[in-house]
Amino acid sequence: MLGVVSVLALVQVIVTYPTVGGDPLPFDIAVLIAMYSVVKYADKLRDGVIAAVPVATGVVIETVRHGDRGMWWVTGLFLGAVCTAVWVSGYSVRTRRLYVEGLEERAVTAERERDHLARLAVADERASIARELHDVVAHSLAVMIVQATGGASTSIT
Repeated sequence: MLGVVSVLALVQVIVTYPTVGGDPLPFDIAVLIAMYSVVKYADKLRDGVIAAVPVATGVVIETVRHGDRGMWWVTGLFLGAVCTAVWVSGYSVRTRRLYVEGLEERAVTAERERDHLARLAVADERASIARELHDVVAHSLAVMIVQATGGASTSIT
């Protein structure tokens, strides 16, 4: 999308003549929005850096177009600062978004681990109760067997 918008912006620059009150033109803003979107949503930061190339080219073209008015360097400095601010804003939002996604992923992992540890603790407690119950039943059964054996031997005599 940035490529299409950049080409349309170039056509717009070629077709129009620079006027004192005529800047910025519609596609100038569209190029900045497209660059911001690429920087913010691209899978790799490399794509965001590449997105700055057509914008920097546009800054150079606009600076040259306005060079006949005298202080062309002010125009170049201003346009460069605006474009840099838009790129840095996109980068900042991208960094924040990736940070929040990482935090959410860690929270889900920690919750999953906590649930797993709770299940292990419940299973361990159940095994402990089963051992105790087995010991109590085995002791009671042993007492009953001893008493039955003792009762059988005393009843014979």
